[in-house]
Amino acid sequence: MSEDNSSQKNLPQVPKLAKPWDLVNKNIGRVSEEVKDKRMSICSDCNYLFKISKQCRKCGCFMPAKTSLPHASCPIGKWSAEDLTDALE
Repeated sequence: MSEDNSSQKNLPQVPKLAKPWDLVNKNIGRVSEEVKDKRMSICSDCNYLFKISKQCRKCGCFMPAKTSLPHASCPIGKWSAEDLTDALE
């Protein structure tokens, strides 16, 4: 009784460290506009970005929101998480 998981393999996965509800969590900081713009620029040139909705085809995230989260990262390694501990001290 093996279940066929082939259809689930093609579904976008939310990155382990960034969850959609992080966007409404006031305890999670945001990156600077400069970092957000740089990340979004990288995404804009990526083949995985669905330009109309600005959604990543790899992770399924809405990139204008995801690029503002410090602990978020690109699912294919084009940009990584930011360390905000220095900014919080």
